[in-house]
Amino acid sequence: MHILLFSLLAASPSVSVVTHCEGDGGCALLDETLRQAAAAEGLGLVDGGVWELSARPAGNTVFFELRSDAGVQLIAHTDELHYREPHRAADLGLLFSAITLVTLPIALDLHSPTSDRDRQQAWALVSRRMLKNGVTKGTKSWGPTEARGQKFVVRFSAPRVLRHPVLEDGEVLVSDSDFDEVSRDSDEGREAQYSVSQLLGEFVRELDGAEAVDLGPGTGTLFAQMVNGHFRNTQLRDNPALLKSIPFGGRRLVMAVPFPLVGATRVLVPFQVSRVKAGATKPGR
Repeated sequence: MHILLFSLLAASPSVSVVTHCEGDGGCALLDETLRQAAAAEGLGLVDGGVWELSARPAGNTVFFELRSDAGVQLIAHTDELHYREPHRAADLGLLFSAITLVTLPIALDLHSPTSDRDRQQAWALVSRRMLKNGVTKGTKSWGPTEARGQKFVVRFSAPRVLRHPVLEDGEVLVSDSDFDEVSRDSDEGREAQYSVSQLLGEFVRELDGAEAVDLGPGTGTLFAQMVNGHFRNTQLRDNPALLKSIPFGGRRLVMAVPFPLVGATRVLVPFQVSRVKAGATKPGR
């Protein structure tokens, strides 16, 4: 019996947890949350195990990765939207009171600041979901590849990823030849793919909000360039008709959350866009 029990414990999956924080400390609560998530999912904690759950803060956003010997398997992030979920009612009350002004003092009393507990709850939820889906179920995902709006559906195909990891002061990158192509299956390739997937929702909202849309051939290429974890340039290519229909790109995408890759990254992702068929069930993202 003791031998059988030991064998079962030895065979149970194990994971190591890593936090990447700049400066002195600041990751204690995050590290504790990842360890608690692993324990809650029945996983052992080891150093240098087959599985690694890592967290990398970038301002209020925290990016999570689950990797195995085959590289990054799952990527997710949490930000202010997730942290404010427990306070949604109060936040809505403050928003409406800003319009009426009469009940503003009441709304201010109800409005709770974002707390460490709010952040920890969001981190724990994402961490446990990644461990359950990745380790237990073997799921792989580097962001969504399809988004549905009220009128349109956009699907992304496998992207082409170009990297220029060391960007000198004042250096200007003009053409694709200024970059080196990296494998889509590399860690950087998967992180870049996750970044571009965050543009899907905005793409569909632009289409839904346009008065008239000419889809042209219904296909094209989304070009996105990131510098040190920020979108700097986005364009629609290979579909002049669609480009004339929606003002997609530029400053309208500053709210998107790209993975904080060092240097410059270009991603060219083929897409397909179609109209939602009449009578279809109301779609959601």
